[in-house]
Parts: sequence; C-alpha cells; structure tokens
Amino acid sequence: MLGVMVTNRTVDAVLLDNNPSGPEILRVFRRHRHMTSQNASGVVAGVSGVAGVAEELDQDVMISFGESGGGGAELFLGSEFEALDTQSAADTGDGIGVVNTPAFELELLDILAECSDAGYENPDIAFCNGTTEVKTHELKVPVKKVTEEEKKVRNKKQASGTDRGGVRVDRPIGRNKLLELLREEVEDPKEDLERAAFIPMTATTEGQPRFLAILPYEQDPVMKTVELIRERKQRMPAVRLLDTEVSLYLGLARHATRLHRIKDEEADREPGPYFEESHRTLVVRASVEDTLVMFLEEETLQHVESLRSITTYDAPETICSRVLLLQDQYGTGDVQHVLILGEERENTLIESFDLFFPDARVESLRSFVPAPSEAEGMPSRRRILATTAALRLVLDKQYQGVFQDINLLPARLLKRKMRLPISWHVLVLYVVLFGTVLFFMARYFGMEQKTRAFREQMQAGDVEVLTADAKVLQARIDSMKAASAGYLRALDVLDSLLIGSDVWSRSLEKTSREARAVSGVWIESWRLDGNQLVLEGNATSRNRVVSLADRLDSSIESLSFSEIREWPVYSFRMKMPLHRSLPEAAKYLREHVKVEIPASVENPEPGATGS
Repeated sequence: MLGVMVTNRTVDAVLLDNNPSGPEILRVFRRHRHMTSQNASGVVAGVSGVAGVAEELDQDVMISFGESGGGGAELFLGSEFEALDTQSAADTGDGIGVVNTPAFELELLDILAECSDAGYENPDIAFCNGTTEVKTHELKVPVKKVTEEEKKVRNKKQASGTDRGGVRVDRPIGRNKLLELLREEVEDPKEDLERAAFIPMTATTEGQPRFLAILPYEQDPVMKTVELIRERKQRMPAVRLLDTEVSLYLGLARHATRLHRIKDEEADREPGPYFEESHRTLVVRASVEDTLVMFLEEETLQHVESLRSITTYDAPETICSRVLLLQDQYGTGDVQHVLILGEERENTLIESFDLFFPDARVESLRSFVPAPSEAEGMPSRRRILATTAALRLVLDKQYQGVFQDINLLPARLLKRKMRLPISWHVLVLYVVLFGTVLFFMARYFGMEQKTRAFREQMQAGDVEVLTADAKVLQARIDSMKAASAGYLRALDVLDSLLIGSDVWSRSLEKTSREARAVSGVWIESWRLDGNQLVLEGNATSRNRVVSLADRLDSSIESLSFSEIREWPVYSFRMKMPLHRSLPEAAKYLREHVKVEIPASVENPEPGATGS
C-alpha cells in the first residue's frame, strides 16, 4: 500500500506492507512540488503559502492577520472572539483552498518509478488532502417532534426508534437526504457537492442529529493528477481512495482508545480513569499552517475547529488557553484523554497540556502509527497522514472499523482502465494467425464431410449388383471358382518344374560364404556323388577343416598333412548333402495366391465371367 499526502509545497508518500506481525513501513518518499510563477503567486497570497515558506526555512515567524496588523495581544483576542462562529471561521480559513493548485503527476510518477525499482510495482494508492484542500460544514438534520399521543402508541407497540428529548429518529439518515440539506444551506458552492462525505457527530442537547460535511473543491489536485496521467495513457496502479485530515485523526483517536482498553484487559486490571464509561478525547494538531482541535465523546466526533490564527510557532500556553476556551464554549465537559501532534516543539506542547489537563492522560498521536524500521528522526505530520491513509487499506484486525468510510474520489476514477500492453504489430499478427486457424479448420471439416459421404456411398454398394438375378450371380461365382482351381493346378505344375532348379546356385553360394567366414581354407574341386557333393581342398590348420565341415553340415572323408616350403598344409576331402526344395520366390507366390483367391470368391467383381 502506498499512502500519499499532498500539500501545496510537497508530496510525501509512505510504502506500507501488511505483514503477519503487523503493518511495516518499507520506504518513505518526499518530493517538492513544481510550482509555476502563476500558481506560486496565487498560493503565496494565502496563509498556507506563507506558512509553507516558513516551513521550508525552518524558522519561527509571527504572522499578522486582519487589516489592523496589530501585535500579538490583538491577534490572540481576535482569534478568541472572532472565530467563535464556526461557520464564519470555516469560510475564512477554507477560502485558501480555492487557489488553483497544480497537478503533481511528475512527482507521483517519480515515486512510483522508485517503488518499481525497489520491487514493488503495483501498490494500492490511498491519497490524503490537507485542511486547505477541503471545506467543512456542520449539518443539523431537522426531525419531527413526537406528540404525547404518538409516544403512547409507540410504547404500546414497541416500535423501533430512539427518543432523545422528545425527538424521534425512525431510520438512519441516508446520503441523499444529507445532500439535499447541504444544497439548501450552501449557496453558490465552489465545492463539488456530489463528492461530499459525511461524518456522524453527537446530537444536540435537543436530540437533533448532526453531521460534519467534508466538501472537496472542484480544483482538487489529486483528481487533476489522476485524470492527467490517464489521459496520457501512462501506466498507473489502482487508486483506492482519497481521505482527509479530520477523518484520519478521528480513526487514530479511536484506535488509541481501543488499544489502551485491550492492554488493560490483557493486564487484568481496571480501566484507567481516562477510560470511563463515558469518556471524552481531545485531539490537537499544531502545524505551521493552523491548529486543528477535535473533541470526541466515546468514539463519536463532538466538535472540530480549525484555528487559522494559531500555529505551532505560538507559545504552548497560548495553544492550551485557546483549547480551554473552545472547551468552555462548546461545553464538552472534562477530558480524559489528550492526543497531541505537533510539527515543532511537540514535547513542550505535551508538557503544557499535561499541566493544563492534570486528570487526563496526555500522549503523542504519532505513537499509534507504525514507525520506520530504521531511525530517521521524528516523522513529520505529512508522513504520519500518508501512513494513516495507507492503513485504511491494511487488512489488520486492530485497524478494522476505526476509520470512517470516506472516499472523496468519484467512481469514474476508481475504475482502472484496461490497457493492453501490446503494440498494433502484435495485434495484426494475432489477427492473421486467427484467420489462418479458421481457414484450416474449415478445410478440415470440409474434407471430413466429403470422406464421410464417400464411405456411406461405398457401404451402400452398387445398385446394379444388388438388384441382379440370383441365377446370374451364382453363375459368376461358379465361374470364378473354376478359374481359381485352374490357377492352383498350374501352380502345381510350375512348382514341379522349379524344384531343384536352383540347387547348384544355392550350394555354391553357401560353400563360398562359409569358406570365406572360416578363412585359411581353399577348395580346389567339387563333384556330384549321388545326392551329395564331394569337396576337395587344402587348409592351413586342422581346426579350420573341422570348422568348415561343421558350417557346411558335411562329413570329413580324409585328411592328410604335408609341408610346403616349411608351412603346414592339410588336404581334406568331405561330402556335403544337397537339399532339393521349392525356391523362396515360388513359396511367396503360392502363399499370395492362396490368400487372394478366397477373398475374390467371397467378393466377386461385377461383370466377371467363367472361361
């Protein structure tokens, strides 16, 4: 998972992996956004641009607001009394988001390329916008009051519903109803109301339901970036969601509450005083742009306020006093748990809140976010938000159900466009190959059909033969039998003439072959003596004579020894029997004729006549 936090100055990303032991940070990225002169001048005109410059210089600055340009006392008092109206403060602060923020496709593609080089090619992407890129609006849903008669009827029938100070809520309020109320209250919107998200809040003292509407601006940098990359047909992983800062802090606060309760249960001890049955949580985020304050009752959002006039460069006592003033204004009651996140002097801020809220547990919000494996210093707010956005995609049970189901991206950007990773040359080759396969398949089935038709015609037989007279057919059969008998008699005569015709040639061939195989033997003469052949010759050893007689199946009549030029010579005389048999050619012909004649008798050819 890749969490991306977008501001008007930088793009921070965190690559997260979901391991069995829990989420783990693999890579962290930071890219400075490319700002044109026109966009830069527009951003500097707002508060966020000045804060961004101060952040880059890493210096403590004081920023004057309003027309008077007074000192710090006037600034503090102005913020104390002028921002009491939630709606006016939101309108003033969120006006900065109207600036036409440029897209960051170059920075995003660079981060994705680095992820791919590290072996993570297709991470799921979750974006997060800051408070300057969205506008918040509190909605109060009007409900119908219940009369005394209706209360009696409802109690008797035990109908579904909940009574809150004489107010009845019959069913959950749908998104369409909230959008309708939002259009009535927001005039000439510069925001995209169709992409609005709603966070449930605690009801009013009269029992009236409240919702915090988060309105993204039409000139959203995330939407512009995703659309621009897809218009260029560049490869991009799946974009899952776009969240905002308020909802992510709300999820972390819920996670912190549940985590502490689980630890108390595992330690078999009573929950601490900061986790009473009806406990309240305070979330304070101080940055160089503004200070975000959130009050939670149990796990439900109670109030949220963005203090544009208070930044992390202000004194911790100033921030604490401003938060206490908001607590008195809203009447939230005592706070049992305080979560702090500061870009500068966070430890000092925690010490101050610990002093101002002695009965509450005060701790850093960053302790509930996975930290990188290697020490890289204290992670910034932007990195924490990027990590938290990626946590929404993690299928880990400790993070399930803590985050609000919010997605500011339209449905058309959530769908990945199908793009074939092949060129037109490959497509043409595929078309030609497909056409070739179709052609040969058609040829195969055509030839198969012709073969089947020819076989059926052959199995049906000749019509003239099947319809002929039985006497004619019998005459044809008798004629063929007589012809076959004549052929057999002729073969017998031929065999009698062929017997013994090749006895001399076969005997000569056998004698020559065996004498050559023995070697050292030569035959001087041979003559016929009855049915035997008398062989006379010489050999260089006695064993050769015996070996030749054994090969020729002959009997040795005489054997004499002599020396010729000091070499031993054996003269022999042996008799070899003659075998008179039918030649191989005649045997093959007889066997062939015996096989063909019965077949021809069983299947007589049409039109055959006897001789």
